[in-house]
Amino acid sequence: MTLASRAVRNNYRHYFLSSKPLKVIYDIVTWFVTQLAVCYTVAPFVMLAVEPTIKLYKSMYFHMHILSLLLLLVLPIKPRNHTMRQLQNQITHNSVKNKKEK
Repeated sequence: MTLASRAVRNNYRHYFLSSKPLKVIYDIVTWFVTQLAVCYTVAPFVMLAVEPTIKLYKSMYFHMHILSLLLLLVLPIKPRNHTMRQLQNQITHNSVKNKKEK
C-alpha cells in the first residue's frame, strides 16, 4: 500500500499545488484515504486472528489489496532523489576503485 500511495503522490500531487484551494482539497482527500487505508491495514491486529480477518477482507472483496496492486501495475514509479544519489555514489566509488586496481 505504501508503494501504491507513493506512486499516486508522485504522479498526481503536482497538479494540485498550483492553487491554495486545490491543495486544501488534495490534503483533505489524501487524509481521508489515508485514514481508510490505516483502518483496513490495522484490522488484523485488532482482531488478533486469521479467520475473522480473512472473513472481513472477503466481505470487503479485498478492495484495498486489489486497488493497491492495480495502482502499482498502472502508474509508473519514479525513482526517489536519494536513491538516485546513492546509485550515483556507488557507481563513482566503483569506478574509482577499479581505476586504483589497474
